[in-house]
Parts: sequence; C-alpha cells; structure tokens
Amino acid sequence: MADFVVLLNNHLQTLGTTRELRWQFEESGLKHQRMHTAVALYYDNEIGKGTGNSKSQAKLAAAAQALNHLTQN
Repeated sequence: MADFVVLLNNHLQTLGTTRELRWQFEESGLKHQRMHTAVALYYDNEIGKGTGNSKSQAKLAAAAQALNHLTQN
C-alpha cells in the first residue's frame, strides 16, 4: 500500500506549499472501539477526510483523498 502521507508531502514540496497543510484529528466511540477521523486542511480548506481504527489509518485515508483532490484540480 502506498504511503499517501509521504506522497502528499512530496507533491506539496513541488508546489512549495508544505507549510499550508494542517491536520485535525478527532476520536469517537467507546474506549475499546475508537473510531478516528483525520481532516487535511490546505490553506484552511478541507481537502481530505478519512476515518479508521487508528489515527494513522485515518490520516492515510485523508492524505489519499487530499492528494487526489490536488492532482485532479
């Protein structure tokens, strides 16, 4: 599986805008069944959102969505 967080950072480096990417994280659910949500913000606009059983899974899913958003526009 591709590391979309690295791919996203590499893409932003080519644009010279890595500092404009921020992450927000949330947790929900019971302690033993946590659901994590990650949101990728670029210039304070949501460009990716992902969920997963761990923070890293959620971030990976959000990064994939963000990269797709940036490369399609």
